[in-house]
Amino acid sequence: MSNAVLVQEKVIEAPIGKPKRKIQYKLQALRGIASLAVIWHHIGSEGYLDKVYKLDLGFVPYGNIRPLLFFMLSGYMVSLTNKSNLSSWEEIRYFGQKRLYRLYPIYFIVVLCTFLLNYDKISINQILSNLLFLQSFTNDVVFENRALWTMSFEVMFYFVFVLISFFNIKKFYVPLGALIIGIGLLLTNSNFPMLISVCFGLVYWGCGLLCGGIKWKSVNHAISNLIALALLIFCYQQLEVSAFVLKKLPHSMLPMASDFIHHPIKFIHLAFIPVCYLVIQSFNSKEVPF
Repeated sequence: MSNAVLVQEKVIEAPIGKPKRKIQYKLQALRGIASLAVIWHHIGSEGYLDKVYKLDLGFVPYGNIRPLLFFMLSGYMVSLTNKSNLSSWEEIRYFGQKRLYRLYPIYFIVVLCTFLLNYDKISINQILSNLLFLQSFTNDVVFENRALWTMSFEVMFYFVFVLISFFNIKKFYVPLGALIIGIGLLLTNSNFPMLISVCFGLVYWGCGLLCGGIKWKSVNHAISNLIALALLIFCYQQLEVSAFVLKKLPHSMLPMASDFIHHPIKFIHLAFIPVCYLVIQSFNSKEVPF
């Protein structure tokens, strides 16, 4: 037991007739670790937040893999907390309320603070589009807080879950359909970079949704293993082992880039799915085959 991680779980009271939910502390810790990596990337990138100050520690993690890890973790948590389909409008309303109460208060404060600190640079239209989660669709992401682009994606993925749950569509079709549409748009050289980024982001979220329903054996991973995986989150994109293989595909057969003005999610980023899956399952105390 000296090397084991003991998982403490706390039961949260839910409304009458609703199932109780358990807090997954290690998954919340994983969110915190990934958030620190994002902050480190933004502070350490020269001229990104401050043209004078730069956090120079000899290493700056890339920024792409962490938001994608968040997307997969979001789908994973939705799958864990919603075991049955949303079969009525009451259940859909309850699902929406839970997401709104969890996201919007702190999100509103962040948008408000961003405006107050940059009131001379941000228009009212930008504020409204961000408050309504439309920033990525209206090209109004605030430069001083570009991480807000992920929130419009996140909310849209929730709508996707409502649709597939209400109409009893198999979860497997979410990442598969998004992958087919995204690759199809690339192959036809379609000028829809936003839609391409959404599709590849939905591949991550859908993979998390699918993996959350897999019943792997529970196991307490050694704390040293989890620390190693946490460090891997910081440096994996420098290794790019699987991405190296994808880059060898003929460019004429499968274009790699999709230009999105705020934050491109490219086909090449799908190479990070295996390591994201490994990290999430391990932090959820699951045994990962192979």
